[in-house]
Amino acid sequence: MNRIGITGAHKSGKTTLAKAVAKKWNIAFVETSLSDVLRAYGVTPNEELPFAKRLEVQQGMIGHLINILSDAGDNFIADRTFMDIAAMTLSFMPHNVSSIESETVRLIIDQCYRAQEAFFDKAIIVTNSFDPPMEEAAAEKGIFCWSWNFQISAIVKGLALNPMNRCNTSFLPETASSLPRRMEHMERMIGEMYQETAGQLH
Repeated sequence: MNRIGITGAHKSGKTTLAKAVAKKWNIAFVETSLSDVLRAYGVTPNEELPFAKRLEVQQGMIGHLINILSDAGDNFIADRTFMDIAAMTLSFMPHNVSSIESETVRLIIDQCYRAQEAFFDKAIIVTNSFDPPMEEAAAEKGIFCWSWNFQISAIVKGLALNPMNRCNTSFLPETASSLPRRMEHMERMIGEMYQETAGQLH
């Protein structure tokens, strides 16, 4: 199986890279837009929410992503992973939370780690160095904020390096800020994955 997920902050180039990889290696591209989840809860990406409500939304996102990936097959690349949802959850968490909210966060993180292992064979983390498009954010798209994106990138790295992460994970170098440079690294990673798969079949 070659189930690949791209992880990174908002506007770090996840979708652009995933589409390019899908086209070059002729694998399915799985778009993991969470706009439907936000609409279902009646919220927008840039809206301030009470943390308890935010946790409800994040749990809805996990279920939505599970549903999408359950029908994706065994050979795909997705432009988001459960690690993104875990990182966003932690980024929204205030310093003072109730014991119930704290336990809910723990359960969300645990569920994200378990789903990451179950639905992905490889996670590839992109950094905040990708040049975002100079355009106004649509109503259902989050606004680009460098400092918040930097925070998300740092959280993602911490989640990936935690022993609870049992999904094979690689990092694209910080210097790979353009699509051609990223594709060079992806070619090596994809090649290694196919070699491992071929070896398992013999």
